[in-house]
Amino acid sequence: MRLHPLLMATTLALAGCGQPVPEPAPSWAALGLPGKTLELIDDDKVESYRFEAEGLVVATRGTRAALTAPLLYWRAERDRLAISPDANAGPLEVLHAVAIQGNRLQVRRQSGEQAQFTLTASRN
Repeated sequence: MRLHPLLMATTLALAGCGQPVPEPAPSWAALGLPGKTLELIDDDKVESYRFEAEGLVVATRGTRAALTAPLLYWRAERDRLAISPDANAGPLEVLHAVAIQGNRLQVRRQSGEQAQFTLTASRN
């Protein structure tokens, strides 16, 4: 069976016109979190995590009007990032890596809600 040249040319031209597909997210451990900051992309909520060595994370959470800044703990396991109040406590938040594109991470929260974060080198 032979394809018509115009049909073949149109098919080939359209094949490259799609949106870029996000790469599958690597494991959280592969992202090298110590020394980096994860910041929520949101107009109302504020949520950022500055990762330190030894499993410590400086968190900033709240709204533009009211913030908290606790020192928490983090643990990375494959596609799961757990944020806890104590190194041995159950997590306050669990973020499952869904996809990564450039420095943007798409995650699924423990509640099932989807969110987007940027991951950048921490500013001192």
